[in-house]
Amino acid sequence: MSVLCFSVFLLTGCTETTLDTNPPIIKPVESENTSESGSPAEVKEFEQYTPAALSVALDSGYPTVVFVSANWCPACVRQLKDMEAQSGKIPPNYNFLVADYDTHTEFKKEYKVTNKHTAVAFNSEGVYFETKPNASFEDILDLFDR
Repeated sequence: MSVLCFSVFLLTGCTETTLDTNPPIIKPVESENTSESGSPAEVKEFEQYTPAALSVALDSGYPTVVFVSANWCPACVRQLKDMEAQSGKIPPNYNFLVADYDTHTEFKKEYKVTNKHTAVAFNSEGVYFETKPNASFEDILDLFDR
């Protein structure tokens, strides 16, 4: 029994055992960051992934990143909170969506997402170009720069 529990723990990809059953609420946050002009930096709202939201984002003419996360994974929740706090660093005219690892199975299958905290990137023409597993916020910002 202990071998089975340990195996399940290893397969989840999380290194922590504390589970948060409340999903993160993704909304704009107040920012004290300032831009080079001295005005407050824009805070980007994280929109939840839906097939329709992705379609609108891909048709917008702006690069799009979909971040796949799970609300029961402490590392994912912590990363989303960190990303919210730094959301002003996301360049303007970029789309950023957050997809739920457990419910968006068709999206995961289509873009070969096999792990939580994975970023899926599309260029400004709406063409898929990369799936980046274990993506940090810095990795996501790098995807926007391509």
